Amino acid sequence: MIMAFELIEYIENYDKMLTEVEHVLHRDGIFFVSTPNRDICEIKNKNHGREFDYIELTNILDKHFKYLKIMHQMFQSALAIQSSSKSSDAEQMEISRTSKHNGVLENLLYLVAACSLAPPHIKECVHLFPVRNLLLENHRSLKKPQKEFAEGTGRALRLRGSQSQR
Repeated sequence: MIMAFELIEYIENYDKMLTEVEHVLHRDGIFFVSTPNRDICEIKNKNHGREFDYIELTNILDKHFKYLKIMHQMFQSALAIQSSSKSSDAEQMEISRTSKHNGVLENLLYLVAACSLAPPHIKECVHLFPVRNLLLENHRSLKKPQKEFAEGTGRALRLRGSQSQR
């Protein structure tokens, strides 16, 4: 297996990279590549040499690999109902029913492609991160920047008030 998550958009000569991956990939190996979807991602990175949309990514990968499966990566909240807080039963589950995407996944934030020279056996899954409460952890990590922002805003308002009194 070769993985290149959020790398291809930084590589100037991505075609050369794909040729090398094709060369070193075992006959039954799988190459996973992910990239932000240029048409959907609102945050533009000036360090990206080239960003791709669904069709472009499909076209460049088709040149190098016989089999291609385009999937998507998303970051969503999840609900786990467990027997105890120490249970690890809900770490990963296979998706048995998924909604139809009309055959094309063009409107997704991150594209993930599984490429191979032989038919791949890929199961789609949802991974529930082991952090006990992801929303709580995110809230805690934002407290300091929020406090600093509030303090800075307060200083700016005081300065503006003192300048207007002059």
